[in-house]
Parts: sequence; structure tokens; C-alpha cells
Amino acid sequence: MIAEELMPMGATLERIPGRDGMGDHLIARFAGGDGPGVLVSSHIDTVCPPGSVALRRDGDHMHGPGIADMKGGAYLALCAIRNLLHDGGGLPDPVTIIFSSDEEIGSPTSHQMIQAEARRHGSVLVTEPSR
Repeated sequence: MIAEELMPMGATLERIPGRDGMGDHLIARFAGGDGPGVLVSSHIDTVCPPGSVALRRDGDHMHGPGIADMKGGAYLALCAIRNLLHDGGGLPDPVTIIFSSDEEIGSPTSHQMIQAEARRHGSVLVTEPSR
């Protein structure tokens, strides 16, 4: 679902196969200016057992596992990039978004990947909301 949203925006996608029973991680890269770039770190896993809570759309509202967790922030980041690209000015710096699948259990298979990406960027934004 995330890849389908990102492809029309011109993202270069890299899917890292899951291991140790975890789901795949997704890295989306957007071209931009010459700067050091911005990394946006998000996760797509929840603590709900698969299928125990239904995901549903009610008009422009989504209901389901993780909606008030990082999923809402991840979607806002995606919308912000879409709006910047839509305005025609392009991105002032390259932007990379990581969608990891194991944050809720301590990021055992994505920790090193996130750290390596963070070192390549000038700043990192984490889309986890506060209360």
C-alpha cells in the first residue's frame, strides 16, 4: 500500500526482505538539491496480533491498529513531500523515508540500517507523535 502511494511521486524504492520472522522494510528515496538530505524514520508495525483489529476507512478518517501511533505521522510526512513536489519547486534536499517493520520490539533487524542511513543525512525526522 505504501509503495503504491510512493511510486507516482517518483520515489526510488528499495524493499529489504524481512528476516527472523519480521516483515519487509521499505526505503523510499526522493531526489532533491545538493544538501546533505533529510531522513524521515517511520515504522509500520503494531503490537496488535494480525487480524485482531480491523483497518477501515470512514470518509477521510482511518481506524485501525497504529493509526494514532507512527502511522499517522508517516502519512503526514508522505503528504508533505507530495505537496512540495506538487508545487513544482522540487525538494531543496534529497529526502529518504524508512518504513521499518520491527520498531515495536526494539528494531532488531532495522537498527543498523537506520543508523547507517542517519549517518548519510544532515538531519533525521522521526514521525512518532507525542501525547
